[in-house]
Amino acid sequence: MPQSDLIDLHDITHGHRDDMNHDEVITRAAVIVPKSLDEENRSVNCVLTTEDPVRVYDWRSGKIVLETLVVAGCEFEDQTPLLRDHRQYDVEAILGSVTEHAAKSDELVGLVTFGDDLDDKAEAIWRRVKQGHLRRVSVGYDYTVNDYITITAGESQVIDGRTFKAPKDYDLRVVRRWRLREVSVVVIPADKRAQMRSDSGKQRGTLANDSQSSITEPTERQTTTPRNGSDTVNELLRFLRSHGLSSETTLADNAAAFAWAKSNLDKSHFKALHDLVAKHSIDGFVESDFPIPSRSTTTTPTTIPPNNDPNNGPSIEDGIRQERERQAAIRSLADEHPLVPQDVVQRCLDNGTSVADASTEFLKALRSTGADSVAPVPSGAPGGHVRGGITLQSLQAGLLARCGIEPDHVALRSPAAEGVFGKRGFELGWLRGAARSGQARDQVEAAFDAARNQQLAGGSFVRFCEALIELSGERASWNDDDILERAFSNGNFSALFGSVVHMMMVAGFAETPSTYQEFCRQKDVPDFRPNKEAYANGVGRLKKQGMNGGKAALLNIDDPTVAQVAAERYAGMLVVSDQVIINDSFDVVDTLPREIGVSARQIPGDLAWSLLLGNPNLSDGSPLFVDGTNYITDGAMTEDGLNSASTLLKNKKIGNKRIVVSESTLFHGTTLSMKAKKVITSTTSSDGTDNVMKNSYRRVEDNVIDLGCANPADEDKEIAGKPNTYFVNGEPKRSIVMAWRRGTNRGPVTRSGRLPVGEFGTAWDVLVDVGVAAATRTGIVRVDVAEV
Repeated sequence: MPQSDLIDLHDITHGHRDDMNHDEVITRAAVIVPKSLDEENRSVNCVLTTEDPVRVYDWRSGKIVLETLVVAGCEFEDQTPLLRDHRQYDVEAILGSVTEHAAKSDELVGLVTFGDDLDDKAEAIWRRVKQGHLRRVSVGYDYTVNDYITITAGESQVIDGRTFKAPKDYDLRVVRRWRLREVSVVVIPADKRAQMRSDSGKQRGTLANDSQSSITEPTERQTTTPRNGSDTVNELLRFLRSHGLSSETTLADNAAAFAWAKSNLDKSHFKALHDLVAKHSIDGFVESDFPIPSRSTTTTPTTIPPNNDPNNGPSIEDGIRQERERQAAIRSLADEHPLVPQDVVQRCLDNGTSVADASTEFLKALRSTGADSVAPVPSGAPGGHVRGGITLQSLQAGLLARCGIEPDHVALRSPAAEGVFGKRGFELGWLRGAARSGQARDQVEAAFDAARNQQLAGGSFVRFCEALIELSGERASWNDDDILERAFSNGNFSALFGSVVHMMMVAGFAETPSTYQEFCRQKDVPDFRPNKEAYANGVGRLKKQGMNGGKAALLNIDDPTVAQVAAERYAGMLVVSDQVIINDSFDVVDTLPREIGVSARQIPGDLAWSLLLGNPNLSDGSPLFVDGTNYITDGAMTEDGLNSASTLLKNKKIGNKRIVVSESTLFHGTTLSMKAKKVITSTTSSDGTDNVMKNSYRRVEDNVIDLGCANPADEDKEIAGKPNTYFVNGEPKRSIVMAWRRGTNRGPVTRSGRLPVGEFGTAWDVLVDVGVAAATRTGIVRVDVAEV
């Protein structure tokens, strides 16, 4: 049976976004041809994607456009994750990796390598690839509104020295810069020319032979119009889903789609299906399979109104068009009301809710959460706006921009930011879109664009307070004292000033470099009580049982070391007072919170390094570092010296039982920096032989080893530096355990505080709930260098 051109319109309607991660990473698919498969190395060369056009839904214009990814503009890391079905947040979905990326002509190619013996699901997928049953991959990517140029339908434009022409039916979006995030093994492709390569090129019978020509011709590099002959059939799957087909169901070809339609659709739709069979060649079906009834049964489908005239039955094209319009209208309504919970929006989209009913559902959701407290403006600007179209989001964006936070800032991608996004009363959840793509990212950039257009970043504190008052539907007076009093009592005060102050604290936390993550095993604990962890100095061994052995033997663990680790609290305060606003002291919003964030980042690092440099006793009464066990007192920063440390790190045996530790990280200060670089990066050793230690460790430099640090747990105790010392750490991390109180996102959190008597304003206590303990000698070695 010929290969199908069936396209999953669910992907088309959502801009090729993964079903489980809307507005995260855009995806487009490809085809695997396993002729070049290297079974021994479990790899195959692959065309990941091409410059062929793919139809996507443009949320801003509300219409379908063609999108082409300029392969020369692709940004990628040395290794891209290979996933199953775009499950971007499931570590067990990792199948392997993609390396050796290269842009060749209008194709992005790479080497797809499947992991060895990962789990049963991964092995099952690998077997399907080997046997040729599973042939498709899909790239996950993203870009911003600044990364593409849209060409109007029928027009041409020169972009980066190349001429692109949009077909007469669609606008053309030329994406000049985009980021490859992942590659997934999938079922249904969108970019049909992308495929795993065979030795002899494209194979007969694959979708590669049936695909449309490249978006650019070899000479003029112009686009070609997509084939119209199969457009209707290509969009059938989405139509069927809107009429009852499960969204989890994937139909492999058009014949299967028509079979489902014949069994499940009401006969009132047979007119459209009859016309499709007459117009297109569908294996196994003829027009008589879909007889046009003399009298149609009245139905009320989600996207197509009932029609009893068999000669004017609803077309699939009309149904698809109406479905797109319905979804676009609901999403536009959701944009106007960003406080509507996302699950309510998604439910209205999935259940075929009309726009009028969706408006009612949105209002119910807002009232149930108390989010509709801002009265609407009867005429003119909608509720929640002030003159010039300023909204709370644009005010937040303007104040953030004034403090140096733009959509691509690292703080907006920090895990610690989640504590601010989700904080009650801050209404900052829309900023989650900064780390995403698609509509969510567009919403963030639109808020910052509005702030720039209104020049909000240049506003004074008092001007921001006036805007807060106007957001509540009131008019601000000319009296500054009255403005301040009303602003502080305004429900949006914390949403503006509080949220920005907190984000600046997160910025300081995210921007500050730290190394403790490299050697600490971090965990989340429920409270401040000591959490016991048993580390075996010995190694558990299973006892041999006879063929008829009864009860299983207990694990034999010799002399366990029991460490107690507890989260402890470190606190400060953020304050915005009336004098801050009167004096227009933006340092209180920018510099001071940022410094608190820096301090918050240093606390866990100082706690961890104070243990390594201070060499405390473990629960057995002996120090963390013991000479001959995990301590070399007269070592050297040379190939031989590092090899000795590596041997001591890895060769661990208790009795007749061994443990496994692999090389990971070399830590040193500035004093040993030059020697460490030579040992790790030099090709030859000092005697001219090959340097066997080259690239054996990841090198991390931290001046805390030279300078020492304060011990946050004991402010009166200063831990001296050890400039002639280095550490080698192994995997898995065992020696140092760091405990964060659950719910803190492993960063600073806040709670409402109390200002000193006589001060007017608002304050928040800043809390860092973290503790560190030395647990075992296994997994880390300290080396004191005799001569530098």
